[in-house]
Amino acid sequence: RETQQLCTKVGLYRNLLVYYERTLCKNIFEDIPVTYLISQGDRDPQFARFAKQFTAIADMNTAAAAAEEKENEGGKMTAETRKFVGYDEAYADRSLDYEDCQHNLWIFKPGADNRGNGIQVVRDLRTARELVNAESRPCILQKYMERPMLIDGRKFDIRCYALLTSDLQLYF
Repeated sequence: RETQQLCTKVGLYRNLLVYYERTLCKNIFEDIPVTYLISQGDRDPQFARFAKQFTAIADMNTAAAAAEEKENEGGKMTAETRKFVGYDEAYADRSLDYEDCQHNLWIFKPGADNRGNGIQVVRDLRTARELVNAESRPCILQKYMERPMLIDGRKFDIRCYALLTSDLQLYF
């Protein structure tokens, strides 16, 4: 259905991706959190990419904790430990800064639900695998924003609805 092009998480993501690639010629992940669209459960190549990035962040956090412990004993934390830049060329489009990976939190968004229904925070790979395998429709795994923009210490979103009539009148 045509309404699913912008009214579902999956449709919106797919359209944004095309718009960024074809019109803006820009990496979408410069503006939105790292996102994976999963269509075939844990057999999906995008899930494999997600799992590799999830594991790399976990490994980086383990190394950072060990380096911090060593730093507390008089050692130094290296720049490599503080920086996470995608770990290989195939994933360079989805690289993250160390500050965005302190907590390896991801958000699971089922493709068919709306109004926040079914959204879950994912803290481990096993849970992510169970959620995507239980979903019969495409779903999204998206990096939780650890440093969001806040207004008076609170997260927010802006929703704007518009209606364009056949005689090209625009209403907000």
